Amino acid sequence: MRRICLYLSLFLLGLFTGFLICQFHDNKPKNDFTPSEIPIPNYPLLKFILVRNIGFSSILFLLNDEKARRIVIYLASVIASIEIFSITLMPGFLCIAIHGPLELLGFSLIASAGHKYWENARFLKELLMGILLILIAAIVESSISLHVLTHLMTL
Repeated sequence: MRRICLYLSLFLLGLFTGFLICQFHDNKPKNDFTPSEIPIPNYPLLKFILVRNIGFSSILFLLNDEKARRIVIYLASVIASIEIFSITLMPGFLCIAIHGPLELLGFSLIASAGHKYWENARFLKELLMGILLILIAAIVESSISLHVLTHLMTL
């Protein structure tokens, strides 16, 4: 449990760092993903999110060095927050608030399972829970978060 809290803290620190970077850099993202009228998953965006999250989860699980795992967690959250907060503060924050807790907990569980895997301890339960949370977060991000973000940007 302590390790999972550490990973969550690193994610949050990285998100905050990315937010600070965006405050001093005026680069607007190019978003080719447009939502439908109702919040159903945008399949090209869902595919993009799943590929990114599966790659990141695999790295977290397979890293055998705890320090390297912490660096990867921090840098990945900085990059993600730069993508999100380059829009504007409140829409970016609300976009994260919808799917972010599930995604962060999923990544933290997968990182913890990877640590247990290299210690030859039981890891399957945490790994499966992490994968399930990542899948649910990807569906929510590609449908509800995108739908809410689009409506907030038109106000």
